[in-house]
Amino acid sequence: MTNRQQQALELIQSKAHAGYKDLEGAIKRKLYVQQPVKITTLIGQSAIIDKDIMHQLRDAAPAYHIDFIRINLSQPTEIMTRLREYDRGEKLILSRGGGEHIQLFNNIDIAKVAFGLRSIFVTAIGHSDDESLLQKVADKAFITPTSLGQYLYDTYVNSLEETSKSKARLITDITRQVELNVQHKINDLNTKLSDSATQLQEASANAENQMMHLITMLANEMAKGKKRTVFLVIVFILLMLLIFMMRK
Repeated sequence: MTNRQQQALELIQSKAHAGYKDLEGAIKRKLYVQQPVKITTLIGQSAIIDKDIMHQLRDAAPAYHIDFIRINLSQPTEIMTRLREYDRGEKLILSRGGGEHIQLFNNIDIAKVAFGLRSIFVTAIGHSDDESLLQKVADKAFITPTSLGQYLYDTYVNSLEETSKSKARLITDITRQVELNVQHKINDLNTKLSDSATQLQEASANAENQMMHLITMLANEMAKGKKRTVFLVIVFILLMLLIFMMRK
C-alpha cells in the first residue's frame, strides 16, 4: 500500500468516526418553519447540470434557494479554494456530469479540505462505476446531478406529508384535551349541585322541625289559655299552610 493509499484509508476511517452530517434533517428543519433552504452548488464553467437539477425540483423549486457557482473543476487548487470560500455552515454541493478525469476526485488534498468543512458537504458526480475518495468523505453522495434534484424534490414532498400528519395529530390531541377539561368541569359542577341539593334538603328539614316544634308550643298554649284561642288558631293555620307550600 502506497503512502497516498494509506492516507486515503485513514481519512475514510476518520470520517466514519466523526460521523456524517444529516442533510435530510437540515433541509426538513428549514421546510418545517417555512424558511428557504439555502444551497451553494459548485459546477463546471460550461456545465448545464443546473438546468437538470432545477427541472427535477418541479413545484418544490420555490422552497429552495440554490446558488450555482461556476468554477474550473479540472484544477485541484481552484476546487480547494472554492470549497473553503463557500464554507458558510449551510449546505455545500460539488456537482458535475459524467465524463473523463474522474480520477481528479481521488485527490487526497481535495478530500482533506472537504473533510474539514463546517458545511454539510454533498457530492453529485455523474459516475456510478467507481466511487471516488471525495464521495467517500462527503456527508452524502449522489451518482448524478439528476438524482440530487430528485432527492431534493422527494424531501420536500415528504416534509409536506409529515407536516400535515403532525398538524392532524396536534388537532386530535388538543380536541381530546379540551373534551377532558370540559368533562372535568361538568363533573365538578354536578358535584357542587349535588352538594347544594343536599344542603338545601337539610336546611328544609331543619326548618320543618323548627316549625313543628313551634306548632307544638302553640298547641300547648291553646290548651292553656282559651282567651287567645282564636288568635292562636289563625297562627296555627298559617303555619300549616307554610309547611304545605314548602313540601310542594
